[in-house]
This record gives sequence, structure tokens and C-alpha cells, in this order.
Amino acid sequence: MAEKVTPKKIITESGDYILSETCSNGKSSVVYIADFLSAAESSTLFDQIQQQVTFESFTNTFDGVTELEPKQIAWYGEHPYTYGAVTHEPNMNWPSALQSIKTKLEEQINCDLNSVLCNLYRDKHDYVSWHTDGEPELGLHPTIASVSLGETRQFVLRRINNNKENNDVTYTFPLCAGSLLVMKGATQQDWEHCILQETQECQPRINLTFRRIYPPNHTGTD
Repeated sequence: MAEKVTPKKIITESGDYILSETCSNGKSSVVYIADFLSAAESSTLFDQIQQQVTFESFTNTFDGVTELEPKQIAWYGEHPYTYGAVTHEPNMNWPSALQSIKTKLEEQINCDLNSVLCNLYRDKHDYVSWHTDGEPELGLHPTIASVSLGETRQFVLRRINNNKENNDVTYTFPLCAGSLLVMKGATQQDWEHCILQETQECQPRINLTFRRIYPPNHTGTD
């Protein structure tokens, strides 16, 4: 049964968590599985990704300022994907390691996924600022499944409020190696998320965010 979480909670236990529910958008929920991969599986996949995937730096625009994103990225998917000033063209040359974890993930969450954004956080200076995965090509209520490898980093969700009255409503998931976090329902409409910058030295982290991308001009409501 899904658990309703309270403001400013740090979540480390596996479970199905309800973040919020509104009449307009419906339920926002997160599934967290701390041990989706064993320690051995996680370590092996981390090494395979490093060998098989070429990560690149991309320039994006944040609050009117154009600069390099503080992480490196690789994209695989059958359709283009645009966020901010960055467009990733279709890339169907999936490495074997990504194909393998994609199959395992689809069986776990019973969802058809056709794309993955691979993120490399090299050290304590790399992070991702507050945002939603709310691009039109993801559909109305996208399922975003995130597999973490390497260093543990702090993933924070914050309630979106135009009046900034509820910005103190946050949930933090310390995403450890081998963990899986799945955002579902209206989470991308009612919540935003980030990976915090660290104050202490840390080792690299690889994050694989699987999703389903729809072709341009898609009119469905998935």
C-alpha cells in the first residue's frame, strides 16, 4: 500500500510513496527500490557503461545565462528529445549494457520504455538544478525510471507552487548504487526535482533515466 509522506522527509526505505493528489492533475507518486540491483550487478554495470558509453558536455541556458551543463550526458532513443536549448537527435546504437538493464527494468515496472538519458556526475561540482521532465514528447503523465550507479547523491523533490508558499515541502532520496526511483502520475506537473551539489569530495555517479518518448506531433494523453 502506498505511504503518504510528510514534508521535509528523508526517505531511505524501499516503498511506494504518494507525494500529493489534486482534483486537477490527480496523484503524484514515487516508487523507490533501494536494492533493485545487487552490489555486484551495480559495480559491473557501472564499469560496462564507462566502457561502452561516450559522455559529452552540452551547452544549455539557465535563467538567461548560457553555459556548460554541470554534468556530462549521452542519449539513446528512437525519437529526438529537446529540453531547454539542447536537442538530442535519434540514436538507436544502444550498447549491450543499456539494452540489458532496459529489459530488466521494463519487467520490473511493467512499462514500455524506448529512450534513456545517461548522466555522468564526475565529482562534487556536478549537479542538476531544479526542473521537471515535462516536455511534450513525454506525454501528459510520463513514467520516468532512474537507475543509479556509483556514488550516492541526494535527489530532492519540491512541490511546485506559483506563489512559492510551499517550497519548504521537500522529500529527499539518497540514491545509492543499484537503486531504482520511478516518478509516476502527475509528479512532473506538480513537483520539480534536482540533484544537489555536494560540499565534500565524492566519486563519480552514473544515472540512467529511462522514459518513453513519443514522435513529434503526438496528440495522445499518456
